[in-house]
Amino acid sequence: MARSKVREIEIAALLSSSSPDVVVLTETELPPGRDLSFPGFATLMADPSPATDNTRLAILVRCGIPTAVVSSSHVDLWADLEVSGHKLMVGGLYRQWTTLSEADDLNGIITRAQAIAASNKRVVLLGDSNLDPTRSTDPGYAHRGMVTTFLQSLDDAGFSWNGPHTPTYHSYGTYGDARKESVIDVVFSAGIEVSATTINTSATDHLPVVATADLAVSAAPAASYVLRRKLGAVSSAAMEEAVRRHGIDTALDIDNVNKIHDVIISAITAALDELAPL
Repeated sequence: MARSKVREIEIAALLSSSSPDVVVLTETELPPGRDLSFPGFATLMADPSPATDNTRLAILVRCGIPTAVVSSSHVDLWADLEVSGHKLMVGGLYRQWTTLSEADDLNGIITRAQAIAASNKRVVLLGDSNLDPTRSTDPGYAHRGMVTTFLQSLDDAGFSWNGPHTPTYHSYGTYGDARKESVIDVVFSAGIEVSATTINTSATDHLPVVATADLAVSAAPAASYVLRRKLGAVSSAAMEEAVRRHGIDTALDIDNVNKIHDVIISAITAALDELAPL
């Protein structure tokens, strides 16, 4: 939500009506030295944007909930909480689109989310990704590659996408004959069941998203994945050079590079995937 006194009043009203424990605010655009303050909540601020020095992401935590910031950048902010006696890691994200660093920003979000999920039992990641998961298979979607990478990487780390599954963004203006709609405000979780719904309001072009979780109930264990190297895409010339350089032909006592390629794919890689998966 863009920063203004009117928006702050709207946020305060939402805090009062929905009684959340944690709130992620995006597009805050706070200039240096400015802060957000709401009665009953502590404010955590992400790092300023390198482009503008404005802070575009904040997390509000209800007073009385033990909180510690564990990671902060200009696109994501992670906090370790203890809610009702249960540990919960909460991440907020705001990935701006059409910037020179948007791909790097996404990779940073993914890398930190993977590390957090690997070392914490209950994790929730939510915010504005500016990527629409519902269009991951749409060949006409310009960001299809990025959203596919986002979803697959988080899935591999044990996250589930909890929704919302209906548009969260509605443009004020029209594109052609219609307003632009997309699902870019997202909720992911690992180790905990979470449901996501929206609050209908005309106060902003992004609908507020409400994520609800029962911390006493753990999610079913995530499926185990084995990442496989794309050896089939390696050219014969590159394979031959690598085989000679590392002495693989001598070790296997095979002169034919194609046969060595087959052995690596069918035997060695399969054995490594089984004994020491990536």
